[in-house]
Amino acid sequence: MSRADVHRFLLSDARISARITEILGRRLTDLEQRLSDSVFKSVPQRIATTLLTLAAETRPRMLAARSPQIALTPSRSPPSPAPHARPPPRSCATSPTST
Repeated sequence: MSRADVHRFLLSDARISARITEILGRRLTDLEQRLSDSVFKSVPQRIATTLLTLAAETRPRMLAARSPQIALTPSRSPPSPAPHARPPPRSCATSPTST
């Protein structure tokens, strides 16, 4: 697509231009925030800010997902013993005595 084709396409519908302007404005705002954070915040603060931003961006998509949900917390029932676990030791009262 040539530059003239893109220009003609953008002028054909004002909604396209408005949407591109909105996206570019949001990207510019995000870039300014990241630049400000890199200058005025420490590394731990920047990491925390990035994690909070990513969590806020991801949360709406995660809630609307129709994929199976996996619990990240253990269930209330006691865990079953592992198949390779040793049996509990016998008590001394059940062992036979030799006389």
